[in-house]
Amino acid sequence: MSSTWFEGIQLTNGVTWIQVAEPVGETSGLRDSSATKNSDLISNPEDRALLFAMREQSDAILVSAKTAIAEHYRPSKFAPIYVVDRKGTFTSTTEATPGRHAMKTLGSVEEVFERHPPTHSKILLESGRTMAKSLIADGLVTRAIVVVVTPVIQLAEKTLTSVTDYLNLDEYLVLETFAGKENTAFLLQLTSNFR
Repeated sequence: MSSTWFEGIQLTNGVTWIQVAEPVGETSGLRDSSATKNSDLISNPEDRALLFAMREQSDAILVSAKTAIAEHYRPSKFAPIYVVDRKGTFTSTTEATPGRHAMKTLGSVEEVFERHPPTHSKILLESGRTMAKSLIADGLVTRAIVVVVTPVIQLAEKTLTSVTDYLNLDEYLVLETFAGKENTAFLLQLTSNFR
C-alpha cells in the first residue's frame, strides 16, 4: 500500500466534507455500513491514512453527534473536534491534554464558525450524508472528498453519481481523481447551484 496514493489532496480554507462510500452495485460481500451506523465494515487502512492526513491539515474537525456516537469519537492529536448536538445526546466533552486537542459539544454549526471562521480556517466535516446535505444546501461546504472503496473506476464513478444525486448537487467540478490499490477518491469543488 502506498501511503501517498492521495498526494495532492490539500485542504483549503472553508469546509471540506470527507466521506467513505461502499461501491453502488458492489457484489464483493461488503456489508452496508448504514446497517451498523459506522464505517468499520467498509473502511480500510488506505482510506484511514487519507482521513488522518486530512485531519493533520485541518484547523478544526466538525462532526454530528450521530457520527461521534457511532464512530466512538475521542480527542484528536491533529485538531480540536466540535460535535454539533442539537438534542443533547452526546455527552463526552474533553479538555485539551498533552498531545491531544479538546473535544467540545456545541449546539450549532454557527458556534464552530465563531471559533474557526471558514474564510480563515480549514474545517474538515466528518459526518454522514444527512448533515452534509443540509450544510451543502445552505452553501456552507465548498469542497468534498468522496472515497469509494474500490479501485475499479467505473464502480467508483457510479457511486460518486449516487452520492451527488443524494446531495442534490446540480453542479460540481471533479478537481482530481486519485487511484489507490483499494480505493478511488474524488476531490470535488462544490458550486452554489442546487436542485
